[in-house]
Amino acid sequence: MFEIGSDIVAGFKNYGSVRDRRVSFAVAVLFLMLAVFSIRLVQLGLESPSAHRRGAGAGGWTAMRADITDRNGELLAATTAGFFIKVFPSGMTADAPEVLKRIDPSLSADRLLAITSSNAAALYINSSPLPAGSDVLGKARAARRDWIEIEERRLRAYSKRRAASHIVGFVGRDGRGLEGAEKFLDRRLRESEEPVALSIDFRVQSILHRELEITKRRHNAKMAAGILMDSLTGEIIAAVQIPDFDPENRDGVPARDITFWPLRGTYEMGSIFKLFNSALAYESGLKKSTLYDVSKPLAVGRHFVRDLGASRNRPNRMNIDDVFVWSSNIGSAKIALSMPRGKQTEFFRKIRLGEALDINGLGRTVANPVPRNSSDMDIASMSFGHGIAVSMMNLVAASNAMVNGGIFIVPRLTKALPGEALRGERVLSVEVSAKLREAMFRVSEETTGRLARVGGINIGSKTGTARKPVPGGYSATKNIASFVSVFPIESPKYILLIILDEPDAEPGVPRTAAHNVVPATGRILDSVVPMLIK
Repeated sequence: MFEIGSDIVAGFKNYGSVRDRRVSFAVAVLFLMLAVFSIRLVQLGLESPSAHRRGAGAGGWTAMRADITDRNGELLAATTAGFFIKVFPSGMTADAPEVLKRIDPSLSADRLLAITSSNAAALYINSSPLPAGSDVLGKARAARRDWIEIEERRLRAYSKRRAASHIVGFVGRDGRGLEGAEKFLDRRLRESEEPVALSIDFRVQSILHRELEITKRRHNAKMAAGILMDSLTGEIIAAVQIPDFDPENRDGVPARDITFWPLRGTYEMGSIFKLFNSALAYESGLKKSTLYDVSKPLAVGRHFVRDLGASRNRPNRMNIDDVFVWSSNIGSAKIALSMPRGKQTEFFRKIRLGEALDINGLGRTVANPVPRNSSDMDIASMSFGHGIAVSMMNLVAASNAMVNGGIFIVPRLTKALPGEALRGERVLSVEVSAKLREAMFRVSEETTGRLARVGGINIGSKTGTARKPVPGGYSATKNIASFVSVFPIESPKYILLIILDEPDAEPGVPRTAAHNVVPATGRILDSVVPMLIK
């Protein structure tokens, strides 16, 4: 008798060996695979000829990536879909030139010939991604040719393009950040769908970008760059470098234009360093009543320190503040050499001038250690910003500590959250910081910073013009012009640093900071102060 269950089990027990069971299992798997393959063939038959290839060029990334915004929610970077039309020359039919011309009327006769006669296995007819609603894309789909493939990729769209390129950065084909915030906030952007807010204010960023473009072109400079920072929080409100690049089209862009030199380059900044020299003098107990004779060059070993282009109206004997306001190299050298050996190096390290700073969201600044064993000439030169090279970001942070009450704050590119504890380190007394602000205000009102003044607010400032080092000494024709400004100077809220690398002299006008970066700063402040100071 055949009984359900028991006879089947008995039959299997008596049926054969382990080998027989394996053969039966393999047959079952084979039938299952054939069934799946048949279903897929039916699906492909219902799709357009190129649809089965569509996933191949998806850019290599499918994971989510959060948007990037400025501090006010203005979109800076977002993920979108882009499409590319790929063709396979070996499979083209005789009417391929006509088909391609109908798809994209902008294709020239030479380009059509190059495509149809190519020996390449495959090539693209568009170099830039097409949006989903593109007319060209629609015509390519409608053509329904086996030798045409529609390739979809996930892409990052950068709505502000050049104006924020170095700050926002860009991703690679795998969707991982390669530069800027895209690189240094990569993990945060990949692990959350919440938009990441940067500290920059794009309104200010766009003004800084526009004015630096104009200034670079006007003075035919090698580079123009600027950083505007919140003096109390360290938040970077704007940061620009010209030349810049288009993050959505980097083909042919030199690596030097993509590198963000305010972080990764070092420069001798010239007389801005007199701010640190004055701070050290006061911190070391030197008296304001002490006068220094600046009427003739100072001999330091086999060398001489001179004041080039000195004003006829300046005094021949100066106190610490006068040396700063009138930017006397002779006076600065005398002050530095009057202090115990090692004091200058110790102070420069204290304010982290040669240290690699970790800028949240933007990476590390380049380290350039302060010299350990300085000669008298080294000490004299560094007092007015020669013989020591630092990054722009290091200079902004150190200068800020001189005027904000003496607190060193590491700059940051991420927006500070409400109630977030902000950390800083005291490097200068409140009293000395107040004295420096008074001296900086005098520069804006009396000497080289006057062209940066704007109505309704008091500015403090310091210029720097430094010859560029060349083998065997310093160039007579190439310099770095720099200008740091602080506003409002009585209670600093913002600090701005602008530099020009190798500006040309205008006819009858020196290529010094007072005649190029200072008026540029004035134009920038005239536009941004009403936005920032309510």
